[in-house]
Amino acid sequence: MTDFCFIHNPNGTININGSIFTEEVFKLVEPLYNLPTGATSRRYIPGKKHTVTYGKNFQKGQAKTWPAGDRYISRSKDVEYLLNNFEEHDLIHMREVLKKQMKTKMDIIED
Repeated sequence: MTDFCFIHNPNGTININGSIFTEEVFKLVEPLYNLPTGATSRRYIPGKKHTVTYGKNFQKGQAKTWPAGDRYISRSKDVEYLLNNFEEHDLIHMREVLKKQMKTKMDIIED
């Protein structure tokens, strides 16, 4: 049996349980996700390992329990659904449209 995992690779891809997609597509489901400032990658295996890498050689251990990471792992099917039903460039376009709509709504609220 394979361990559940969340891996943010240095090349910007996200690997959740062996499914790999871009950070932009992942953020359609989890828009607030970001690596810590200065970090280049992250590896999380629930209850076993959680490290954040800075540069090429410095790893900083994190708590082995990461509630946000557990949620990210549970959302992998949502990301797969998007990828199976839409082209990636369409998803990125949808994200930009949603961002503009939210900005317009916020501008109306502030007026």
